[in-house]
Amino acid sequence: VQTCALPIFYSTLEKAKAAMEVEIQECMKNFRHGEVKHDFERLYEFMNEDGQGFTVGIDEQIPQ
Repeated sequence: VQTCALPIFYSTLEKAKAAMEVEIQECMKNFRHGEVKHDFERLYEFMNEDGQGFTVGIDEQIPQ
């Protein structure tokens, strides 16, 4: 299992969405077959038949 728990902050939602698309493309290079489980504006989840997959998401944080 490989995870990335370190957040990366972007100044705009548009920049975060662009980075999310790049991350999805990079992750897909590791998979030949499988299916998209979730494809929402801020969440993408992919899984293959063996239960291996990845999730990429955007979480908005508002400074207080």
